[in-house]
Amino acid sequence: MVVQQIVKKSHSGSTKWVETIYFNVDKPNTYASYVLLKNYYWERDEDNINSIANRMRMIGFSRTYLTHIKETTGDLCCAYCPKTNLIIELDGMRVSNDSKATIDHIVAISNGGALFDYKNLCVACGTCNSKKSNKTVEEFLKNRKNNLVISK
Repeated sequence: MVVQQIVKKSHSGSTKWVETIYFNVDKPNTYASYVLLKNYYWERDEDNINSIANRMRMIGFSRTYLTHIKETTGDLCCAYCPKTNLIIELDGMRVSNDSKATIDHIVAISNGGALFDYKNLCVACGTCNSKKSNKTVEEFLKNRKNNLVISK
């Protein structure tokens, strides 16, 4: 039997935990071997490391952008629906999609939109942002209008 400890840290580095895995070398098709192998590749995967770094950078950028808009206008309103008083989600907070302030890329990144260009950004509630996905604004609003008519 092999005992291995995996030390993990949170993205900020402030939280640390240890996972102890008991691994039977005679039985390599166990859940423990899967966890060890996954951890091995996770730590060495450049795409994963870069995606985590990009995600953390995007979160910081979003908070800065939303705070700037709130200080400038006094309120965060969804660009696609009449919701107002949207809340900026901070660490440790849980905000429902209906009242969460998010930034939406007017031209989706997957469609060639700029990631950090202020001209390509607007404030949207979490619900509208997730429903819009990578559609154009025109497609999203047309689809939204059709859904409102059907639901009457």
